Amino acid sequence: MAIRILYLDDNPKHFQLLILGLKKNGFDVSVVSTYEDAIELHNSCAEFDVYLVDLQLGGPETGMDFATKIRDDGCEKPIMIYTGAPEKAMGRDDVIIRGKDEDIRVIIDILKQVA
Repeated sequence: MAIRILYLDDNPKHFQLLILGLKKNGFDVSVVSTYEDAIELHNSCAEFDVYLVDLQLGGPETGMDFATKIRDDGCEKPIMIYTGAPEKAMGRDDVIIRGKDEDIRVIIDILKQVA
């Protein structure tokens, strides 16, 4: 059975290569672009094995807010938070800073390990 990923990013069209890479590597990816949609999907009894979440979302909530909410609700699944804005992640060792396209391989390798 494929590893199920909830992928939350306010602009996922910019990361089609990542989504394609995940699917090509056998992951089942559900993509949402808002905090609210992610919470709704999480609460809909959909079972995800891992969460891939952008740190910065387009609204008042952040990826960290989403992670905190689902942890508070009892979710113990792995949550991978990433950002393309290194200045927002300074001093955080729980955020992956995305950069070059080859980083997709690193993300896929990590997801295979944690799921």
